[in-house]
Amino acid sequence: MGWFNKTPPPPPPKTVIAGGTRINGTLSTRSEIELEGTVTGAVKTDAVLRVLPGGTLEGEADCRRIDCRGTLKGSVRTSEMLTFRETATWRGELSTPKLSIEKGARLEGRLQERSE
Repeated sequence: MGWFNKTPPPPPPKTVIAGGTRINGTLSTRSEIELEGTVTGAVKTDAVLRVLPGGTLEGEADCRRIDCRGTLKGSVRTSEMLTFRETATWRGELSTPKLSIEKGARLEGRLQERSE
């Protein structure tokens, strides 16, 4: 029977910006983004932006979800949720329908609830 011989679907595509990498400009993708390097400009994804420890985004972010363990500076918008982990630093403007902040995260700026 063919039910047991099916291979699992491939993992969703992922864009990785490695530590030591610097991008100036706009990064737009439909895939998940893992940021360990630095982006100065704009990031847009229909998926999740993961800002890992050591990762920095200076500019604008417009994503479905953001999971931040690094640094965000600028205007940040999510359509679903934003999570600041204990190592996160944020400074700027934020618009999101759901927000989670772990003890130790450092935040400074303006928060606006986003309903959609």
